[in-house]
Amino acid sequence: GNPRVQCEESYIVDPGNEFRAIEQRKLSKGKYSGSGYYANSTYTATSSSSSSSSSSSSSSSSSSSSHHEAVQISPQRVSLKLRINEAFRITVDYAQAEDYPVDLYYLMDLSYSMRDDKEKLSSLGDVLAKRMQNITRNFRLGFGSFVDKVAMPYVSTAPIRLKKPCDQCESPYGFRNHMKLTTDTAK
Repeated sequence: GNPRVQCEESYIVDPGNEFRAIEQRKLSKGKYSGSGYYANSTYTATSSSSSSSSSSSSSSSSSSSSHHEAVQISPQRVSLKLRINEAFRITVDYAQAEDYPVDLYYLMDLSYSMRDDKEKLSSLGDVLAKRMQNITRNFRLGFGSFVDKVAMPYVSTAPIRLKKPCDQCESPYGFRNHMKLTTDTAK
């Protein structure tokens, strides 16, 4: 025989979708302390469920002394019961933690054909660093380069061309680190 799949009785009588926020804390921007992000405010945990026939919610609060982490996204956990092939939209709130660490490492092709891009990057590097300081004070910048692959058709493999591809060109190499990640973006 062909076994029949049965829905729960609540879905036969009331076939609406169900959404429950299991953990939903209030957003908070933590401060970076070197080992993590800590919030300096209280949070509210909320558990709610909603369907087409009923809704309920409960909440509890806790002080920041027991929960120190920044809350960047809410809700943190949800439970969904959906009918097959039915979509359900969830609203998610986001707040970026203060001074979140950002490491930006440029890896650039410094071959002769890319010289105009290198000049543009050099002129924009300081502007980018200043803009990043508006987002986070915990920003580091680094720079590395390569010059084409040492293989045909990217590079002439004639020995004289490998040593000096052109008057303004360096011989090809795989990778060089020019500036390790640093907070001194004026380098």
